[in-house]
Amino acid sequence: FFADANVTLGRFESALDLANALPKEERPNRGRIVRRVVEKMLGAPVLEADDVLKLLAEFLQDRELTTADRAWALARQAQLLLRQGRAQQAIAKMVQTLPGLVSEAEPETMAELYLLLGEAYWEAGAINDASRQLEQATRLLPETDPQRGEALVLLAKIEETTRQPPDEARTEAKQKYASVISKYPGTPAVLPALLG
Repeated sequence: FFADANVTLGRFESALDLANALPKEERPNRGRIVRRVVEKMLGAPVLEADDVLKLLAEFLQDRELTTADRAWALARQAQLLLRQGRAQQAIAKMVQTLPGLVSEAEPETMAELYLLLGEAYWEAGAINDASRQLEQATRLLPETDPQRGEALVLLAKIEETTRQPPDEARTEAKQKYASVISKYPGTPAVLPALLG
């Protein structure tokens, strides 16, 4: 509880020290504290990217991590690398790690990873690879998941860019954008959909 309180107050170093001092049988609580610290750091106005990457690398050193924890850490690493404009590094990290998670991770977890990989391919200009990963993400995401809206926006952009004839492509993309606006109001996908 003390570690949790420190996270809430933004005293991340104290929270991590307390979490690391927990006994071995409290490993799940330690992981929960690390996850909260990383999420708070990612949401901070000033992003300390190197500190977050270092914390995630240390977190992944734990040999007893669950598949869900490893998938979560990979997603945060990819998210951070994409925010820094390092799409190629995000792709390399994900392509290297994803095969070990596919058989054990939950579909929603895999969907987030496919979405991030698709976004990384899009940023890197690998349109066909991006399309494949985003299609996979939409197959795994439930209709109500806001991340589905993000995938649909990227798929609409891809359609606009690659499909021929251009008029038909714009019409199809517009339908996808309109669908995102109506199905996922108040989510981060709405603004790019409106712009599209």
